[in-house]
Amino acid sequence: MADKLTTAAWNAFAKKRELDDDALLKALGRLDKTDEARHDALAAAIDEVSQQLRKLQAATSKRKPPLPPKEAREVADRIDAMLAEADTLLLETRSAQKTAADSGDEEESPALLTTKLIPLLREVRKGQLQLPALIGTVGKAAAVLLQRKPIATTRRKLLSEFLGGGTPKYITGHCVFERNALTFVVDTEAAGLARKIAAALLAQTELRMKVRVRGADGAEDEDGEDGGAQPAGDAGAAAAAPADAPAAETAPAPDGGPAFNARLAALLPKIKAAATAGHPAAGDAKLKASEAGTAARGRDFVAAQALLDELEELLATPAATAAPAAAAQPPRQLAPAVVYTQSRLAWGATRKKVQAELQKLEQAIVAEYQGIEVPELSKGVRKLDTVLELFDESLQDALDDALNAPDPAAKAQHHDRARDIIARYRGYLDSDPLVQELDGNPFVPVAVRATLSASLQTLASKIV
Repeated sequence: MADKLTTAAWNAFAKKRELDDDALLKALGRLDKTDEARHDALAAAIDEVSQQLRKLQAATSKRKPPLPPKEAREVADRIDAMLAEADTLLLETRSAQKTAADSGDEEESPALLTTKLIPLLREVRKGQLQLPALIGTVGKAAAVLLQRKPIATTRRKLLSEFLGGGTPKYITGHCVFERNALTFVVDTEAAGLARKIAAALLAQTELRMKVRVRGADGAEDEDGEDGGAQPAGDAGAAAAAPADAPAAETAPAPDGGPAFNARLAALLPKIKAAATAGHPAAGDAKLKASEAGTAARGRDFVAAQALLDELEELLATPAATAAPAAAAQPPRQLAPAVVYTQSRLAWGATRKKVQAELQKLEQAIVAEYQGIEVPELSKGVRKLDTVLELFDESLQDALDDALNAPDPAAKAQHHDRARDIIARYRGYLDSDPLVQELDGNPFVPVAVRATLSASLQTLASKIV
């Protein structure tokens, strides 16, 4: 533990000084008692100490009467030194946490299915990570485990205990982020799995995520919506079926449906072959196929067939001539470096302000029910933590990457990632029930949604 970040060290320094340090002493006491091997708890305790140090720093600078100049300098220097130690200790803790995760040495703990699952899901959603997945199902219930390393069969016991009964069926595969959905590619049929996985992730992490499952037979199941797993080419048939109609009463597809389905099914192997061969137009071909499927689901088969015409033209372009055509595009005009720096600082300040507002609300809720036994109070208050999980640090990471990109192409990639993250955050503002209710809570006035909305609107105008 850092030398200055202890209750004893602070008491020795603060002795005979009139400082309003009760909150800091409590935070240091919790840090003293935290097991250094429990990385998540240690990181949280360090973060709390840092917050209390900054609050004490602000309060001391505004106190009346002020401290004598020499004493004020000593207090300021001491707090700065403690904050530096806290930052160093937090970096060491995060590094140790990552090392433990990468080496697969994580203990067999239910936290692997809850709190430790959240950062992994966040990384997958960045679109740059593919993780091994293990899914356990019992009836309509499911549990999901992701890891950085191949998942040992011994982890099945963890899923079984979490599910709490029955004989689970285990499904292996991997998880990636594709087509704006958390996508599980599994070694069995996809039918009915998306709904189960989405419900499992909500129960395990309290995060709502769009889920898609791709089965071993090529069939897909999206968000658990009815109709079961549809083969990739069955876009027309899926669009034609009423949402709540039994299979035996499903309405026939429009006249254009069978022809579209057959044509798309014939093109899918060609798209896959183009991607495998590294054809420059493979990415555009996949996009055209997706757009065609969307048009077909909307029963616009004229537009869907036209998109397939464009898809065929892309695939017919010789690989040798496709690359120069792409290279002829004019360079993009991206933001100057100062915009990434300012945006990163702005988002960091926004998260700190939101965190302070959430802490104010938490304290008000706890005070309201002080002395009253409410079994669900602790769990309800902890839901507030999920707000900062939604509006996480991935935007700061993307802006950092854009700022430090080695070439224009890499800069463009990270710029686009930052723009997509901002769009995702703004989507959360409009869709997450908890975020929408915070500002109007009956306990204490806060400005969580308003702060986020204003900040994201500004960032969206800069990262375009």
